[in-house]
Amino acid sequence: MATTLGEKIRLARKEAGMTQKDLAGQEYSAAFISQIERGVIRPSLQSLQTLAGRLRKPVGFFMESEADLREKECDWLLVSGRLLSGAGKAPKAGKTLQKAAQMAAEIGDRRREAEAAAAQAALAEGQGNLDEADKLYRKALAGFEEVGASEGAILCLLGLGAVSERRNQGPQALQTYQEALARAGKGDTPDPGLRLRVIGRLGLAFYRFGDFTAGARYHEEALDLLKAVRSTQDLVGRYLETAQAQYEAGDVGRALTEAGKGRALLDLRADFVMAAALHVNAGLIAEDRGDWEEAAQRFRAALSLYRRAGDRLGEVAALIELARFHHHAGLTQKALAACDEALELAGLIGDVPLQAQGRQVLGKVYAEMKDRERAIESLTESVRLFEQADRPSELADSCYELGELFMTMGERDKALAYFQRATALFRQLGLASGRGNMDDQMVKRMSRPPA
Repeated sequence: MATTLGEKIRLARKEAGMTQKDLAGQEYSAAFISQIERGVIRPSLQSLQTLAGRLRKPVGFFMESEADLREKECDWLLVSGRLLSGAGKAPKAGKTLQKAAQMAAEIGDRRREAEAAAAQAALAEGQGNLDEADKLYRKALAGFEEVGASEGAILCLLGLGAVSERRNQGPQALQTYQEALARAGKGDTPDPGLRLRVIGRLGLAFYRFGDFTAGARYHEEALDLLKAVRSTQDLVGRYLETAQAQYEAGDVGRALTEAGKGRALLDLRADFVMAAALHVNAGLIAEDRGDWEEAAQRFRAALSLYRRAGDRLGEVAALIELARFHHHAGLTQKALAACDEALELAGLIGDVPLQAQGRQVLGKVYAEMKDRERAIESLTESVRLFEQADRPSELADSCYELGELFMTMGERDKALAYFQRATALFRQLGLASGRGNMDDQMVKRMSRPPA
């Protein structure tokens, strides 16, 4: 943001495509223009009128009142405080934001006072000082409401909801988020990014407090909103384009505000991914204790969240886990459909380990269906891919599955080769494989007649 006379002249000159010599003309020198732009000297009113005429700007464009300068200084303190906070320099951030709050109070600007209080609240929340954060968010909320700044008020409600969550005050957090959502839907042109943040936060809160049905409902609404703007990345792109335009126009403060909106959406995306990862972990734990229905519910929730976040890797992993569940539950067609979808996505993003896992599950499903040709094809491909990805444990598992399959077909030499390879891999890893002692397993299988 141009805050001095010299900076304004420099920006106007560059906008007009003029050099310092062009602007100087016959009356002045390029060195004189350089000194003005650097703030070394101030031109007389007559000289300023001449330069303004050449730049095709009114003289008033280059004049600044004391009030204007103090407002801009306050804005700079707010921006600096936020940047220092984001950089992890909490003590300096606190002092800078306190100066901003004092200056806003001195010039009687309620909106800037509210912005300073909101920034201080976020800093206090990040440091774990929840009582202070609560007090400051409420102060900022009152200020934003007084001046009719609805976006600021909604962000304060999100902050208050987050404080309640950290205090494990579930009903209060949900009520606060719902109030924010009601406000985000008002107005002629509601900000889709802001509404998406509120809906996402509300859905995640329901998930956290155990109401998965409500959480899924709000995430369905989030998905509908994402469809309207195509994707989170697309919306972030819009904010960044606006930020770039504001920056090029010299308004750094507004540029940072727009960029901050984009960053907040990316933070929300990270929240989705984190929530999805928690569901996957819970699903794996449920599998270990034999609760397959609970595992399936968790994997479906994870799949939904990964899709909302646009995380293709997570989406593929969740699909593979769902395929395992369907296979275990005897839902063959659903297992095949999940495998096919997972493999298609894994191929698009070029992830070899996930392709290998998908092929392995698919091979097991075909083996269960007695479709031995397709089972061998899929498991053999999984072996190749696990080798390529250097995943020895999973490679050993696929080798063992192929050994089992060839035994049922009476092809003992092939079965022995795969069993021996699996055994060597597990010995190398120092693992028991979850199947018991691999040597004993192989001996028992080779001593039985083929099925």
